[in-house]
Amino acid sequence: MLRLYSLLLTALVAWGGGAQTPVARPVEDMVRAVRSGLQARESDEQIARAIEAIKLTDRLDDEVIEQLQTEGAGQLAIDKLERQRDISCNLPPPAVPLRLFESPVTPSAEEQSRVIELARAWTTQYMASLPNFLCEKEVSRHTKRKDQAPWQMKESLKWELGYADRKEYQKLVAINGRPTQRKTAHGWASSGEFGGIMSVIFRPNPEAKLQWSRWSNLRGRPVQVFSYYVEQKQAGFLLAASGWITSRRAFAGLRGSVYIDGETGHIMRITYDADEIPSGFPVLRTHEVVDYSEVQIGGEKFLLPVRSTGQYVTTKGVIGRSVMEFTNYRKFTSEVKIEFEKQ
Repeated sequence: MLRLYSLLLTALVAWGGGAQTPVARPVEDMVRAVRSGLQARESDEQIARAIEAIKLTDRLDDEVIEQLQTEGAGQLAIDKLERQRDISCNLPPPAVPLRLFESPVTPSAEEQSRVIELARAWTTQYMASLPNFLCEKEVSRHTKRKDQAPWQMKESLKWELGYADRKEYQKLVAINGRPTQRKTAHGWASSGEFGGIMSVIFRPNPEAKLQWSRWSNLRGRPVQVFSYYVEQKQAGFLLAASGWITSRRAFAGLRGSVYIDGETGHIMRITYDADEIPSGFPVLRTHEVVDYSEVQIGGEKFLLPVRSTGQYVTTKGVIGRSVMEFTNYRKFTSEVKIEFEKQ
């Protein structure tokens, strides 16, 4: 009780703006602080400050963030938890595994195969049934040079995106809130959120190596998490990094996790890291997370990306982070006149 009281007192000081130096605490205490804030109906900003006031002594993993998001943690709190995850990635795991929720037993090999094939069939149908549509993608970019340094806002970008005949198109329309005539935004960019990565993982002739990993409680829905790996020669995953003078492109392999609803086969989240990045390419590591949710287009519901986060590390020691929000989904009709840059 004394330990919990001390933790809550620390959190309250942080919420009031009085904390200057983060306090060393294990992940278990951070989970308690977030849950206490949610129970007390504290604001998202207050809970985010309490998270920021802690310096973790063990590793924070994705499943913890997923569970706290399911329990009601808001986007500001999730952003701080993701930062804590990145900072603590090289620390040891908690000495005693956390009991986050009552998960089912590990499924049998037959059940795992059933879920994979269900997701494969759903992906094939998904790619064939997506309508032509437009949406907006707003991106905020941040950079830093050390793991524990604060992020520095670099720029905000806005794209008009189009999906037609199973191809993605985009047009850069604003930089830092101002209209632009530029064709591209220099730096790191990603694509493939509208099923491209999904189709690579679940091709009819499977080349991806999938392995059951764990259960997760993702946004209130139990899902099965599978790790996967696709070799460079099979993935066809294009990396692109551009500057003011030169731009570089290279193909890489893919590895990550896919979150599957075992009842429907729906893909609810995909993470992917570039693997086998060619020597000499200016980016050393990449990590992307894409979340899917139901979106209405023309009166019908479709599972589409709503948020994506990406992180990369360059050969010059720069760490970059992008947060992408997909909004304003609508039908792409012949009356729409937008000159897209083909992806």
